[in-house]
Amino acid sequence: MMGHDDPRLRDRDGLGRKLAEAAGLSAAVLLAKRAARDVTLKSDGSPGCSADLAADHAAKEALMRLLPGFPIVSEETAQNPTPGAIFILLDPLDGTREFLAGGDSYCVAIAVVRDGRPIAGAIAGIVEERGKMHNPVTGSGGVLIGTVIEAGGDLNDPPSPGQRVVTLASLSLTPLTLSEVGPVDPGSPQVPVRGEAFLMGAAPWAECPEDIDLPTALAALDVCGAASQTDALADEGDTVFVLGAGHAGKIAAAAARHAIGDEGKIVVMDADPGACRVIEGLGFADQVIEADLRDSIGTLKKVREAGFERADLTIVVVNATGCEATSILLTDDGGSVLFFSMATSFTAAALGSEGVSSQARMLVGSGYAPDRGHYALELLRRHPELRSSLSPNHQEAGQ
Repeated sequence: MMGHDDPRLRDRDGLGRKLAEAAGLSAAVLLAKRAARDVTLKSDGSPGCSADLAADHAAKEALMRLLPGFPIVSEETAQNPTPGAIFILLDPLDGTREFLAGGDSYCVAIAVVRDGRPIAGAIAGIVEERGKMHNPVTGSGGVLIGTVIEAGGDLNDPPSPGQRVVTLASLSLTPLTLSEVGPVDPGSPQVPVRGEAFLMGAAPWAECPEDIDLPTALAALDVCGAASQTDALADEGDTVFVLGAGHAGKIAAAAARHAIGDEGKIVVMDADPGACRVIEGLGFADQVIEADLRDSIGTLKKVREAGFERADLTIVVVNATGCEATSILLTDDGGSVLFFSMATSFTAAALGSEGVSSQARMLVGSGYAPDRGHYALELLRRHPELRSSLSPNHQEAGQ
């Protein structure tokens, strides 16, 4: 049994890097098995599949090589519920339902636990190794809320020291140093940390609003470009398809409703039934369709059965890979496809468009909004139900 004096426990950065490496190898296995559909029920009634076990095996092999001697307790294969005071806690697929539904809100959860408390996680390792935050599964980095320490004198309209701001440039581009991470809530996409970030002079930022709680404002500002770009592209009377019912999908649907008016139509599609229920309850969509967007023919069939043909504008905010063909086939030859999702393969989109002789205009979405998130926050003020759905306290499935 390991003791508290093991020198590896004092090197939290080193532990974090090794956990991040193991998590990355496990995540690569999950990506390779995105098509897994062999669902089984565990003893507690929760779903499992072959991807769970394959990712579990990959993570354990890596951990035994990188951190020999550490006991490993895994959700998939746990046999000893009391391994001692120090052990590695592993969930190789946290979010199995989302994974099976084709979504991207899942992760490899891994930590070293000492006396009941995690002391190192993969976030610390990623930032230590890269100097930035980079999700090894999605390739994105997110944004942060922080307090300004100092601003360069050559900046136009700089924030003031002590001002709370949200960085609107991806953390995959933002130099970071972290001294403390957590506690981490697996049910929340937001993680408290202590450290310093260095924002480039050209990078966008927004002042934290005083009338919206910070976690909800952060959730909206993280996807604020979806609101501004939808507003710019949608015209009155248009038919708009929104592929994906997560936070970006909600914001895009709200913006589309204001842009197209009562004569226009909005159809939202997602594989997650919980996410579909939530966005249907917001009232922006004329139709919500539960569909696996990687299945082009199946999705087209469901859209036609619902009485719709093709869209003037398709907004792609789904996190699942392999949805490019569906996006193009759903869009009219005179219409536009906005690929706002980081999961998009632009090679697949270009070749797929060519293969079906589509004349739809394809646009690369950007998280940058010239209004620095003003319109997205204004939508939250106009629609309390939208604001509530973006709150981390929202308990509906799929959020």
